[in-house]
Amino acid sequence: MEKTSRVQVKPGIQREVLIAEGSLLQALIIFDRPLKDTLHSHPHEQCTYVLEGEFEFIVGDQTVIRKAGESIYLPSNVMHCANSLTPGKLLDTFTPIRQDFL
Repeated sequence: MEKTSRVQVKPGIQREVLIAEGSLLQALIIFDRPLKDTLHSHPHEQCTYVLEGEFEFIVGDQTVIRKAGESIYLPSNVMHCANSLTPGKLLDTFTPIRQDFL
């Protein structure tokens, strides 16, 4: 499956699935301003690359800051969130495919 239309996830956050093939899904996440995310977990492994901006990631009991050009790995079933400290863009890759994104 190729690129989907951009959807508003919640005010200030948009998501666009770029590709979903094999066991991988890649999505562009756009934060138009600094925002607090909600802690959540899912059974998917996730790798996030910061395209633009600066983000505070909470993963389990750790908090780290990542900025443009840096990545973070999020294991399956671990509580996590990404708080945007500035407007920015993330490139998220999930395995297996997140059917809830399609």
